[in-house]
Amino acid sequence: MRLVEEYSLWFYLIWYQLKQEEASRQLFEKMPVSPGAVIFVGDSQTEQCEWREWMALPDTLRVLNRGITADHVSGVLERLPEILRHRPAAVFLMIGINDLLFGKSPADILPVYDRIIKTVRQQSPHTRLVVLTLPPVNNQIKNIGLPNEAVRRLNAALALLAQGNGLLLLDLYGPLSDGNAQLDARFTEAGLHLNG
Repeated sequence: MRLVEEYSLWFYLIWYQLKQEEASRQLFEKMPVSPGAVIFVGDSQTEQCEWREWMALPDTLRVLNRGITADHVSGVLERLPEILRHRPAAVFLMIGINDLLFGKSPADILPVYDRIIKTVRQQSPHTRLVVLTLPPVNNQIKNIGLPNEAVRRLNAALALLAQGNGLLLLDLYGPLSDGNAQLDARFTEAGLHLNG
């Protein structure tokens, strides 16, 4: 009986998350177009961060947050029409942690990431695309179930992909790491998401 209860809870949580993801997508599609905006794109690490404050962006700059909890590289690829309809001045892309959590390797993730880059370049050639490395996780605060070595491997692959495409790479991993190469506790309460 306990197994059935745990399975039912797990199934409900997945169902709930999919409903939330769809609601976010529909909301974004209903929002007015914001030409020239700076858009942060990704998963919950993007969604739950106050990028204007973290990056010290001026109030005059239009900043849109297009992070969706539980999203993955394929989800971002599917969402590009909504993002690119704004003809953004810049897109900051940070995605891949959920792919890693579900056992995908950089070799699985990079081809889709490359399609994201190519799509942005083709459909919005004036948009500056910036690749953000994934920050480390802190498994001491909360066991995320993902070793930082996996994050480092993906980040190394993203660095090569960005370089090969002539894109700016903004490293978040190094500056947000503590002395043990984990997400510094000053920047997180949950071990995965940045505070604020």
